[in-house]
Amino acid sequence: MADLADRLGVTRGEKGIAEAVKYFRERTAKLLAEQAHLACEGNDVIATTARGYQLLPKLNVQVTAPRKRESGTLVVPERSDADARKQWLLDQLQNGKKLRRRDYEAHFSISTPTAKRDLASLDREVEFIGTGETGYYRLVTA
Repeated sequence: MADLADRLGVTRGEKGIAEAVKYFRERTAKLLAEQAHLACEGNDVIATTARGYQLLPKLNVQVTAPRKRESGTLVVPERSDADARKQWLLDQLQNGKKLRRRDYEAHFSISTPTAKRDLASLDREVEFIGTGETGYYRLVTA
């Protein structure tokens, strides 16, 4: 990163690069929300990996505003794709299936960060049993 700091003329070295990446992440998320009505997190734009910062080949976003017009009036979709995915998961678990995060990702062809966000939002309904790759999700029992 020091090499990158030199190339960009950042005088604060690695800390300056980290601050620039943070600013870029925040600014990108803000502009996507304001101008395109898309929600994403900074890590959905630039990932922090073992090899350093990497611009992701695709963005993981959620539509946060109406998508179509009918007779000049904006129509808000009743359910988002995330809601439909979550309902599918709850239905599968209700039917006794044991699902792993990878099963969920594969079924919907979604990224790991998207799957993790979906599952985290269901923390009152769903619990993780086990550890790591062998663990699975089930409905929370009262």
